[in-house]
Formats: sequence, structure tokens, C-alpha cells
Amino acid sequence: MGWYLLHLGIGNVVGPPFAGWMYDVTMDYTMSFLFAGCALLITACLLFMQIIYKTCQSMHNKNSFT
Repeated sequence: MGWYLLHLGIGNVVGPPFAGWMYDVTMDYTMSFLFAGCALLITACLLFMQIIYKTCQSMHNKNSFT
């Protein structure tokens, strides 16, 4: 839980200024929203891969003891 909150805090601190900078450069919020959406999709994929890894790891550990 601690690592999750650490990374969440980093995103909350860095995200808004980065989105503002992207708006200043492009004069449009489209790139900011696309970046935020892509970051969310990447995060979801990483969490899904972690769940699969832990499931496979527990199945491997269960099979190695029998």
C-alpha cells in the first residue's frame, strides 16, 4: 500500500504542471488528455500483469510442495 501511495503522490505532484506545460506548448488540452489516458491504460496493464504473475507464482509454489 505504501508504494502505491508513493507513486500516486508523484503522479499528483508532477501531472498537473506537466499538463499545463503541454497546454502552453500546444494551446490545446487534447495532448494532455491523451497522455493521461495512455498513462491510465499502461497502469491498468501493469497491474493486470502483476496479478497474473502472482497467480502463476502461487500455483507454481503450490505444485512444487506436492
